[in-house]
Formats: sequence, structure tokens, C-alpha cells
Amino acid sequence: MPEATSDIRDIVPESLRTPSSSEFPKVRFSWTTERVEVLVKAIEKYGTSAHVIGQIADQLGTTKKSCMDRWAKYHRTNRMTSLKYIWDERRTKIMLDIVAEFEAKGRPRHEAFHQVAIILGDCRASQVATRWRYAKTAALNSSQDSDTP
Repeated sequence: MPEATSDIRDIVPESLRTPSSSEFPKVRFSWTTERVEVLVKAIEKYGTSAHVIGQIADQLGTTKKSCMDRWAKYHRTNRMTSLKYIWDERRTKIMLDIVAEFEAKGRPRHEAFHQVAIILGDCRASQVATRWRYAKTAALNSSQDSDTP
């Protein structure tokens, strides 16, 4: 990862820069789309070390905490959006097999959900649990439909 020294100034447009001196107090400001884009670009290029976040915060005229909070919100929101439609037949089968294996061993279902999330790598245990309930309901409904004369 490149060194962050004064290069962060190149990422932050002049219009968004504030003097990074102790004479100017950090202010609370609205996170505009432009500011978030600058923050994301800088973090993706230089990383999330406290030193880098401090430099970004100085350039934007805010605090490290504010930058980290906004980064976490951005990251969480975009990750969740990208996970919205991840379930396909293959992943559902993996999930059902693992949950069945855990249940056969008498282990709690929530542990199976965590294991599935780890194996798939791009979803959370809560999403696995929701999908499991959906798959069980769909299987139950389809078996009831086939029993109806």
C-alpha cells in the first residue's frame, strides 16, 4: 500500500480542504456524496490505519472518529447491497446440507448458520437463518401441494 504522507492532499479537492492546524477546531459537517467519495478513495488507496484516517480527517476538517464512522457506514451499506441477491441453488444446497449435518450431531442450529456464513464468505449468519427459514417453508409448501389431490 502506498505511503500516505502528503499524497492525501492530492485526493482531497481544494474545495473540500480545511486548514489542518490546531488553530482551527474540528467542526461537525454533513457528509456529502463528494466527501464520502474522497474518504473512500483515500482509504482504498492508503488503508485504514489511525495515521491515515487522521490525515484524511485533518484534510476534511473533521475528526478521526467521524471518518471511521462514515467509512463503516459506507462499507456496511455497500456490502449489504452487494449481498442482497446472493442465494442460488448451489448455495442453498450447501446451507441445507450443513444445517442438516449440525442437527444430526445435535448441535445448535445457530452454530450451523455461523459455519455456513464462514464457508460462503460473503454473507452473515442472520442472512443464512433467514434463507434457511424460507427454504424450509418453501419445501413444506411444495410437499403439501403434492399431497393435495
